[in-house]
Amino acid sequence: MGLSIREWATLSFLLSYKSRNSRISKVTLSNNNLSAIKLDSENQLRTIDELKCILSSLEKKGIIKVEEFHEYIKQQVPSPNIDVYKSLVNLNFLYILNRIDASQYEENFYRLLSLKESRDGFIPLTVIEKYIYVIKSLLNVSSQINLLTDSFNTELSSLDLKIVQSISDILQKILDVFHKYLRNVKDIIEESEDKNKSIVGYLYPFLKVLISNENIVKIEEKNYINEIAQLKESIKVEEEVINVLMMLGENERKIKAHREKLASLKNRLRELQDRKEEDVLKLIFPSIPSEDWATRSDWIKRKLLSSMSDTSSYYYQPIVKFFEEVSNLLSTYLFEDMSRLHKDRLEIIIPRLSESMGGDDSESHCSVRVSLVWMNDYCPFMMDSVIESEGSELTLCRNPECFVVYHKKCLDKLIRAGVNSCLVCGSSLI
Repeated sequence: MGLSIREWATLSFLLSYKSRNSRISKVTLSNNNLSAIKLDSENQLRTIDELKCILSSLEKKGIIKVEEFHEYIKQQVPSPNIDVYKSLVNLNFLYILNRIDASQYEENFYRLLSLKESRDGFIPLTVIEKYIYVIKSLLNVSSQINLLTDSFNTELSSLDLKIVQSISDILQKILDVFHKYLRNVKDIIEESEDKNKSIVGYLYPFLKVLISNENIVKIEEKNYINEIAQLKESIKVEEEVINVLMMLGENERKIKAHREKLASLKNRLRELQDRKEEDVLKLIFPSIPSEDWATRSDWIKRKLLSSMSDTSSYYYQPIVKFFEEVSNLLSTYLFEDMSRLHKDRLEIIIPRLSESMGGDDSESHCSVRVSLVWMNDYCPFMMDSVIESEGSELTLCRNPECFVVYHKKCLDKLIRAGVNSCLVCGSSLI
């Protein structure tokens, strides 16, 4: 029952964290400190998933028993030196593209916003969406009340008037928030290198009606998922083959050929995992009818007002005023390219985004608690207990076929005495 290089290194690492008077080893690891498991660059573990596979393999061989494996994601604190507005627009697109859910989005939005001394007037897209839903609902209620008032002249008229006034007050408060937000967005757009991206990223909830099929059109991705899965399976097979060949005592040349193949497979896997995605995402806007080019801003305003799904929105002047501002902004920047380039439609290319949320990448962590069920009770040299010792006082035989536990001080005594071979398997101790 031999161990692979990775398994031996992981077992040795777990042994170093063994508690005194027990076989239990407990340690916390992350993607960023897996290098603590001493391996060469070719075999180095890079992800928690790889560690999980090694632990599973050791457990199947009856060497350890995994008592606990708790995996979690830890968000890194963003650097105060980052460009907050650029990070916010990227975060907005992560939400727009359904890469993160609403709760993740809001948590990171306010985390980024906390880095700005002045943040009055900035609100997340999720809040804008809720406000738009409230506006539509209130306009619908207002419309129904107007119909009742026109149809039935009853004692309820005064109550209807109060309700309509209350609706008007609520709408005005929401629109005040929208106006303040729009002023902030205008300032950002003026300073932005990619004005189209900023406009769409910050105003997307208002623009859905202008986007073809109300969907983001994705260019087909270069999908390496299947190849990565096949490579992982091939690597697993090669590792097993090498273990079997070592157990059978096959000649080194044959084993070396399989090790070279294994190295090649691992290099290809790293290449695919490290490759940056090169695909992009498109937002495709419909063409403006030729008869509306002269009054482009009015056409955009009508489209935006129609998204309120109620004709009364045309007559509620504060809403009309707000969408006039939005349409002027879009006409000035977003659709100017259509006129300048003589295009009948506008495609905004959004590069594939990092999911770092504007700071350092989120880091995968795990807490591991295992029982070293195989471990010999006594050191082969002095025959005193290894169970009673701390893991830091112990070490494994270097032979992956043997992996017997010695006291470090006993091993030092053996080497100083000129005994350079394991007392159990005879392999080199140096």
